[in-house]
Amino acid sequence: SQPYKEIYKIFQKDIEVEIMKGEVVRAKFLSGIFSVTSFFFCIFPIFMKQTYFGVFGDKINPYIPPSFFGSVALYFFVSSILIQKWANQNIPLPKFSRYFNAVIETSIPSCALLYLGAIREPAIYVMVAPPVFVYFIFICISALQLNFKLSVFTGFVAASEYLAIAIYFHSNSQGFQTETLIGNLPSHIAKTVFMFTSGVIVGFVTSQIEKRL
Repeated sequence: SQPYKEIYKIFQKDIEVEIMKGEVVRAKFLSGIFSVTSFFFCIFPIFMKQTYFGVFGDKINPYIPPSFFGSVALYFFVSSILIQKWANQNIPLPKFSRYFNAVIETSIPSCALLYLGAIREPAIYVMVAPPVFVYFIFICISALQLNFKLSVFTGFVAASEYLAIAIYFHSNSQGFQTETLIGNLPSHIAKTVFMFTSGVIVGFVTSQIEKRL
């Protein structure tokens, strides 16, 4: 049985390296997406000033969105370089770094929501803004790492951050007249349950794929 164990370890290491190569592509892709987004927010207030401030209001600082998205793009670019370095040396990624990265990724839409909530009244309305959908994107792409616990963790962090922000904005929006569905806290709690469930489902799918490899 010893030779089989050695073969299994080698096979697992090869899978880990292939997953890391996929992570490099993923990080570069996300870096490109956020770079384009940063560039878009650079030119948007220049060429479509009235539309820009009409959408985001006069409280928005036009330098913050491109700086934020540019910083995110830089983070993913640096990550791709580091992961590529480990992959070239056939060194598996430390488990801590995977969970740390999951926290960083799910915090990206959270930071966007907090900023939008600071310049929007009532703040609870930003909980239906586009950044909310980014949570689900990061939960889904966590499947590429073929790690059940990591996918569940990503779903948990996304749900926890969303719920905390929803409760905070809900308390700050008291006294404002809001639509029932948006201003109703239970509807946001239901969304967090869906986020966490999505993480469990994605984790289950990845575990089944891993078993078949």
